[in-house]
Amino acid sequence: VTTSAHVGELYSDIQFIKGRFCQGDSTNLYFVPSSSFDMVYTGYIDPLFDPLLLKERTRDQKIKEKICKAKENSLEKMISDIDQRAQEDWYALWVREMLRIVKPGGAVVFRFISHPFCNNFKDWGGVPKEFWRDGVERYGWDVDHRLVEIRDEKITISWTDTRYAVFMRRNS
Repeated sequence: VTTSAHVGELYSDIQFIKGRFCQGDSTNLYFVPSSSFDMVYTGYIDPLFDPLLLKERTRDQKIKEKICKAKENSLEKMISDIDQRAQEDWYALWVREMLRIVKPGGAVVFRFISHPFCNNFKDWGGVPKEFWRDGVERYGWDVDHRLVEIRDEKITISWTDTRYAVFMRRNS
């Protein structure tokens, strides 16, 4: 683990503004007091690979692709919607903690966000862009939904090129 003091020792020739880094499980930062940081950044939200354990339960490696292609009002479509909602609830845990530890008026940045699995079978799964603005009301985040910025990432990693970034500011 590298602490901010250790970084200062490694790069003593560079002038640092006094600050703190925090490393931990971003869904449960109980040890970090609320409103501690001016800015909070996470480079990647680890999606749930298979929220409902469909592959494990069915032993069918293509089950997720099958339910993604299901017809409206079918059982498979309902399962797909529940699977996606579990993913969104998982992401919401990260957002809640990031907003809790940032000071009022502070910035929160999420990078390399995956789209839902049903939109990109090559990636692990994530949330649609509208999740971020809709989440303000759905999860009660202390953010003005009109000020949530979403931008496509310019990624050079070969396995995906469809990620995006989100910027939001906690209300003052």
